[in-house]
Amino acid sequence: MYGRLQFVGGKIGIGFQKRSSNTNDRYLYQNGFYFAYSDDPSGQTGWKNYIGESFTTPLRDADKILVYEPGDLVTTTQKDQVYMVGSFD
Repeated sequence: MYGRLQFVGGKIGIGFQKRSSNTNDRYLYQNGFYFAYSDDPSGQTGWKNYIGESFTTPLRDADKILVYEPGDLVTTTQKDQVYMVGSFD
């Protein structure tokens, strides 16, 4: 995971991208934007995805908090052609 936890406005949130060991797809490094937050400042309960749908923890399937796959806007299917790293991380 490449991202961070942040506490803002009484909520704790996490945003990240994930890197997998799949070296046969079009992504050179990581892909996807993931985000979740909790109204509980301790982060122990009340986790929700970016549209407010609750989920249980521990989260075993990151796709439950997938926000967007920006690589889907790229038409290539060639290996290692989608590069989504840089200052926006």
